[in-house]
Amino acid sequence: MDVKFQDHFTLQGRLNRLGFLYSFLFIVLISIVISYASIKYHQSTGDTSLQFIIIKSISSIMVLAIWTPFIVRRLHDIGLSGWFSVLFWVTAPFEDRNVAIAQIIARHPLDTLTSVSDIVKIIMSLVILLLFVTPGAYWPNKYNNPNNALKRDSAKNAAPLS
Repeated sequence: MDVKFQDHFTLQGRLNRLGFLYSFLFIVLISIVISYASIKYHQSTGDTSLQFIIIKSISSIMVLAIWTPFIVRRLHDIGLSGWFSVLFWVTAPFEDRNVAIAQIIARHPLDTLTSVSDIVKIIMSLVILLLFVTPGAYWPNKYNNPNNALKRDSAKNAAPLS
């Protein structure tokens, strides 16, 4: 089986739950590396808090950009359009770092925005949990055949051995 690196970042096809878990672990690893590097950079340069938060926000957007193809393919496996991944991009401004930037710019706490941020975090956590636990369609859908679907179907239709 010849799997190329760029095959992992395509928007075409499907991704099962185990593949999605692996992509999540990959994203967690990338996030840890980026966080460590940004903290070390912050400590060595003595940047202000705003600069540090902006760097962290940009890194969050980069991580989301890397994870988006995996989300799209997981949505395809469930039978949903990849356009639902836009939800992740729409909610990105409500991350804690981005809310902190808004509060620094406004020069006072934005309690309403913080409350909305908490609600968005809960909702998006539930969406991600659903992506982890919802089984993919066992039948071919408009996005592709599931892994081993042809083998499973041919095994069901095979003549019994007697």
